[in-house]
Amino acid sequence: MKKTKRLAAALALLLLTGCGQADPDKPVSAQPISLSGNLTETLTPQAVQTHTPDDAFRDAHAQFALGLLLRTAAQSSGENLLISPYSVMQALGMTANGAAGDTRTCMEQTMGGLPVDRLNAYLSAWRQNQPNTAGCLLSTANSVWYRRDFSVKPEFLQQTADYYDAGAFLRDFSDPQTCTDVNQWIDNRTMHMIPKMLDSISPDTVMLLVNAVSFDAKWSGKYEKDSISARTFHAADGTEQTAQMMYSDEHGLLSDDGAVGFMRPYYGGRYYFAALLPDENSSVEDYLAGMTAERLRDVFRSADFSRKVEAGLPQFSCEYGTDLRKTLSDMGMALACTPAADFSAMTDSAEPVSISKVLHKARIEVNEAGTKAAASTVVVITKSAPAVSDAEPVRVILDRPFLFAIYDSEYGLPVFLGVLNSVTA
Repeated sequence: MKKTKRLAAALALLLLTGCGQADPDKPVSAQPISLSGNLTETLTPQAVQTHTPDDAFRDAHAQFALGLLLRTAAQSSGENLLISPYSVMQALGMTANGAAGDTRTCMEQTMGGLPVDRLNAYLSAWRQNQPNTAGCLLSTANSVWYRRDFSVKPEFLQQTADYYDAGAFLRDFSDPQTCTDVNQWIDNRTMHMIPKMLDSISPDTVMLLVNAVSFDAKWSGKYEKDSISARTFHAADGTEQTAQMMYSDEHGLLSDDGAVGFMRPYYGGRYYFAALLPDENSSVEDYLAGMTAERLRDVFRSADFSRKVEAGLPQFSCEYGTDLRKTLSDMGMALACTPAADFSAMTDSAEPVSISKVLHKARIEVNEAGTKAAASTVVVITKSAPAVSDAEPVRVILDRPFLFAIYDSEYGLPVFLGVLNSVTA
């Protein structure tokens, strides 16, 4: 049953970012995000054409979301799991604007197969049309932080400002204060639910692409005290735990081969909490083994609001953090994480750069009043180190005359060439 709790938590954040609506022909002028005392470069966002999320985008997002869910679930067997595919796609979408050639293609394929320019338009429309009321708030913030001596193309920064409302921060990455400022930026934009994402910034890091998402919504109908009581929760490891179970009558039946569940609305009726309970004597892992992107979409599209559900939802909180780099590599984005990556649309630096980490954290709190959830994703771009081979090392001892050079890698030319025949004058 603990596995069901994990699925409910994961699906909660998956679904809280699933219903954007916007005018596809409406130009959107993004406002740059400011951080007093830290914003060092102000871009003037240009009006851009957005596109309302349609079936093409929903299919792409479902494919991407399910890929993340299946792979992180496999790595976190027996543990609570929580991810925000929306947050990860925002951060990767920004990053993909700096990719070129095969690197750009592999990132597009990993995120569901949409071209970056279309993805920009969809994500911009989705972000621009999020609720902002006392009863239901969904907030998205993006930023780009880059090292003072790293050459960033203005066109790349303009794209992130135009479509992602991303502020640009030119900082000294060797100063520990920069790491503190990034963490504070995230903390302030996740309702203080994610106070620390970074422990430090490595010397090879040249750019951080950061997303922060926060969700705060009240139930459309609050649970009363007499609808909450203690009940045994049967955890995945076989132990019995005491949970405060919240009971209600819902009208959003979810039914699928191998699972049954319900949808409970938040204030305003646009967002729902959704849960799917695998059949008796089954498990979440068993259920997910047969899941496809199309099936995942169909489960929620086919919710039957004419059917009454006597629902029980435990109060719970869950947080999860991981580096998604390997997961995304396994999903098809490996090239972007190697020294062969092409980020020439981001920088004209002679030194190759690649994605070294995709840090992700998420947290959710579900109680009788409603739900608070937050997520952050940080794509770390670093100078690419040469790939290390697993083959046996080759022994080279310079104990006899040898040729040597000082080499200019940007132009492919040796600056000095020599032969050492003697180590004495």
